Amino acid sequence: MEKCNQPIAENARRLYAELRHSGRSTIPELESRTGLPTAELLLALGWLAREERIGRNGTEIYPLDSEFYF
Repeated sequence: MEKCNQPIAENARRLYAELRHSGRSTIPELESRTGLPTAELLLALGWLAREERIGRNGTEIYPLDSEFYF
């Protein structure tokens, strides 16, 4: 992983842990609970989506079970 992507990966780990703990959440709820700025939250969500770690149903985002860990 390139050094410039490290903060995104760290935010993705933090966000995934929050989703696993809290379950289905909207973006405003995640912003409130994580304290991440919108841009950083969206980058982390993109990272998790690319890794197939999250799903979406309407406005709710939820964690997917995965046997792979990053």
